[in-house]
Amino acid sequence: MVQLLEAALDAKRPGRESPDCGRFTARATFKNEWGTRVTGLHLRMIDDVETLKLLRSRVDSAGGQVAFAKQSGIDRSHLNRVIKGKKAMGSVILTALNLRIFYQPIERARRSDTHLLSQDDVLKLLRSRVKSLGGQVAFSKQMGVERTYLNTVLNGRKGIGPSIMEALNLRIVYAPAERR
Repeated sequence: MVQLLEAALDAKRPGRESPDCGRFTARATFKNEWGTRVTGLHLRMIDDVETLKLLRSRVDSAGGQVAFAKQSGIDRSHLNRVIKGKKAMGSVILTALNLRIFYQPIERARRSDTHLLSQDDVLKLLRSRVKSLGGQVAFSKQMGVERTYLNTVLNGRKGIGPSIMEALNLRIVYAPAERR
């Protein structure tokens, strides 16, 4: 219901080709900062394209890249590479935009009953899939993920990258971070 209302609102905005082009709501299930499982929140989610548009608008309203970088404590050259699409959105920029990363199953994308996964949830899912396929070697052969990289992710030395997200059929979405 919430998604239908927002889709109707987006359709009335000028310059929007379709109501389904980057903004949507999803039912979030995640653990908050105290470890309590929070379910049933409907968060306004945005994808990579909308996040980049948000960053560009914030940079413009701040008076340019230099001003935004100074206000946010971000390296200006890093900011420039992100805006030009040469670098992925990092945690420092997401913090400046007050956004948080979630992972969403691709087959359920844009559905209002989608459950979002935190990084901890994705690691639990990854561990269970590795175990069900018979170990890290079997998982890496079947899914096309480098075994050493898989091991470093499972041991917490590296973050979840595109190859693992593809193997688990997930995509990254962004939602407003909790205000403190």
